[in-house]
Amino acid sequence: MNKLHLLLGVGLLFLGSACGAVEAESTFTFTSDQFKEKFNQVAKIENTDFIKSSKTTKDRVVFALDDTNFKKRLKALKALNMTDGKSAAKTHIELALNGQGKIKAIDVVGDRSDIINLTLVINTMGVIVRMLDEKLSDDGVTNLISGFGLMRGDNDPSIGKPITNFDKGSAYFCNNQLSQVSMTIGCIITPKA
Repeated sequence: MNKLHLLLGVGLLFLGSACGAVEAESTFTFTSDQFKEKFNQVAKIENTDFIKSSKTTKDRVVFALDDTNFKKRLKALKALNMTDGKSAAKTHIELALNGQGKIKAIDVVGDRSDIINLTLVINTMGVIVRMLDEKLSDDGVTNLISGFGLMRGDNDPSIGKPITNFDKGSAYFCNNQLSQVSMTIGCIITPKA
């Protein structure tokens, strides 16, 4: 179980049993290589960070994002005195693979300790939402992402409670915690059965 699954608790079990939307056999229709190619195409259009490199094991592919755009945004925020300019990009994407190498879950793991990293998580989720439902309007993407609760802060009474959201073909399970628990933020995306 990775850091995100610990943060989210029993996320995949919750989705499978409580919602009845996800079955262990469900997989996305694209390979990890196709995911990377499509992600980078959409990221270029959206002018956000793209996948730079990957590490593959038998059951997982971990993608690191190129931080060139992150650094540009960081520099712009520093010029406005909105950051000290010392943040490092902390978002990555993990693909969980089944025994046949098919993608059964997409994990986005990031950090909300500063606005620039929170923005990177939200941008990354925007790219993935756009990939998974190309017909979704800009407003539709914004509304779906808003429903993930990624911008919840410590004063939000729902902080620490997982949020499940669905669109045409995917289930999204997102959470963040009180700052004193963890600044990690993330989502698990699975195909709907």
